[in-house]
Amino acid sequence: MRIITFFILVITLLGACQKEEPGNELKGTIYGANNETIYLLNLLESGAQPDSSAINSNGDFVFDLTVDQPTDYVLFLDQQNFIRLLIKPGDHIKVTADADDLAATYDVQGSEVNEAVMKIMKHNLQSGDIIDSLNMVYQANESSPNLEVLIKELQAESRKVYQKERRFLESFIKKNNYPLASYVALSLRVANEAVFNPESDFKYFEIVDTALAARYKNARISSLVSSFTKRVKTQIERNQTASQQFAIGAVAPEIALPSPQGDTIRLSSLRGKYVLIDFWASWCRPCRIENPSLVKNYWKYKWKGFEIFQVSLDRKKEEWVAGIRKDRIGSWKHVSDLKMWESKAAETYNVKAIPASFLIDPEGKIIAKNLRGEELSAKLEDVFK
Repeated sequence: MRIITFFILVITLLGACQKEEPGNELKGTIYGANNETIYLLNLLESGAQPDSSAINSNGDFVFDLTVDQPTDYVLFLDQQNFIRLLIKPGDHIKVTADADDLAATYDVQGSEVNEAVMKIMKHNLQSGDIIDSLNMVYQANESSPNLEVLIKELQAESRKVYQKERRFLESFIKKNNYPLASYVALSLRVANEAVFNPESDFKYFEIVDTALAARYKNARISSLVSSFTKRVKTQIERNQTASQQFAIGAVAPEIALPSPQGDTIRLSSLRGKYVLIDFWASWCRPCRIENPSLVKNYWKYKWKGFEIFQVSLDRKKEEWVAGIRKDRIGSWKHVSDLKMWESKAAETYNVKAIPASFLIDPEGKIIAKNLRGEELSAKLEDVFK
């Protein structure tokens, strides 16, 4: 499964331009692509259109380029058949490959950086091919009586492949010989699973950011990676603050929002009761599936001092009210500012996905988070026994 997701989320043109150095050339031979067209796209230019080159009857092509700084390109025959190239000023690069599968067959000469990129890309490709073969084993045995055991074995093998790929890329980045190639390594995936998570693997993004800044100070790639790394660091700091703010034992922040009738209801008005703060929406299927469990627990423990304070992330009032009516959950407290993910309460509680819930005690302190179904029932039984 050959899918590359580039971690750069927003393309911006930053950094000072250097003096142009003409004479860059990208040429090569694509066997089996006689008289077709090959394309080259600059990934650093927002809205860029690909350049094209005719492949002659011998499979040869050439691009004459003017590159003033390290630039990220993709060379492709179509969207599923491509290779990644990083071209620096003065590079004269030659590529050879078979038209049927550029990524698996290509060879590159004239650029140490691209030789390093080729090494990591082919290693990643091999890992993906192994995962594909494991998936084929699963598909061939879907009706087997031993499928459950087989699934565990296949999952274990998949994790081995993933861990091997990760160790290889970690080692490559730590050696820090080719920061431009490491920039590519950060974006790689195995079976649709990213090898590096920007937040949990932040140290690797910092390594690449620092190395790029030192070697290619004014390059757009350096600026983009630096900007991305700063955003990730800010998000990590916010998450750490939110984690502390909503840790077990912390006092839940105030929520004051309108009810369906237009009256403002404050969370603090329920002090003295155990309260489940539940974030949901009428359009959220998992939320609607969870509502019957909330109904059961509400009527079981209402008389003992249990209340539900449900915050909707709906956009339209009529849909919110219809969801309440259809699920028969109108007996407890409902509030919403009808701003979906821009909801003030969702922002305050750092809610990124729903359903999400916080169980608070009579003093307003958080005693549990994100309990569903039987987990919520067990917790309430323990609280009220």
